[in-house]
Amino acid sequence: PAAREELGPVIGADSWPAGAARRADPASAGREIGHAPASRLEAAIARVGSQTPELDQARLWLWLGLLWGRAAPAQTVAAFEHAINAYRRVGDPSGLGFALARLGGELAYMGRYQQAAPVFAEAFSLLERAQVSKVLAECFLLSGSLKLLTGDAPGARMHFEKAASLCRQTGAERLAIGVIGCLADMTWMTGDLEAALVGFREQLALTRKSPRGRNIALGFCLNNLAGVHTERGELDDALVTAREGLPLCNEAGYAWPTLDHLALRAALAGKLANAARLAGYTDTIFAAKQSSRQPNEARARDRLHALLREKLAADELESLLAEGAKLSDDEACRLALEE
Repeated sequence: PAAREELGPVIGADSWPAGAARRADPASAGREIGHAPASRLEAAIARVGSQTPELDQARLWLWLGLLWGRAAPAQTVAAFEHAINAYRRVGDPSGLGFALARLGGELAYMGRYQQAAPVFAEAFSLLERAQVSKVLAECFLLSGSLKLLTGDAPGARMHFEKAASLCRQTGAERLAIGVIGCLADMTWMTGDLEAALVGFREQLALTRKSPRGRNIALGFCLNNLAGVHTERGELDDALVTAREGLPLCNEAGYAWPTLDHLALRAALAGKLANAARLAGYTDTIFAAKQSSRQPNEARARDRLHALLREKLAADELESLLAEGAKLSDDEACRLALEE
């Protein structure tokens, strides 16, 4: 089929889906496809026809959603929904469960909590029966984040601990590192900055050593550390950390979720005009991405805007916010990393 021909030069025509299709772990089943650039996956999907197997279609949509990720939340949700519909038609419970878990995670990240909860419930029912431990661990990790964001800290910790247990059983190193980061984020939300700092440093050390570590994971960890440093008043440490982390996230289009912390750092460092411009940028892009801030970022934004209202005249602040709303991602990142 045409879709396979489009991906053939990227993954090797004979390697997909013959080997991948027989794997029990849907997160691994499309790994060859996942190495393809988004443009190649989009081209393959555009060539899907009546002769393209449903399972191939499901995997194409799933991996396109994974590649888009938080750079394009609304498109990611749509891609996962296409994958879910295709997995339902195929009757693949493990693939369907994985796609549902990832959809639930994206909905939670966007602040669509009521929609995410039943998605996770269905994912758990499928994955527990399919006994795909690594994918079940990821489902616990993602659903734990939903519980954390909706104020259920005990439930979140229980899900994170279940994810950690499954990671130990299956040797899922990447997910295990993610659990450490989620626990650090949870302590940060409670205001325990020392514990958060320790947790993110542990995550950072493990990510640097891991052969499965990815630039985006390293970037997010570094940016979280910069946020904690900012809240602790350690502005130089925050800037040094962000100068490594922010470019990694920006390369993948993921810089925007953590820029509230660097805008606050700029304000605390006396760079009020830059801070105001960054505030305008972040408000605009959160609205454009149809996403809600998580508690740590919302707290940083509230503190930032209080400072700006205190230090700047109302008309000046309004003008700077409007300037910031027009910034590109690259321009916002450059402002955030200035001395």
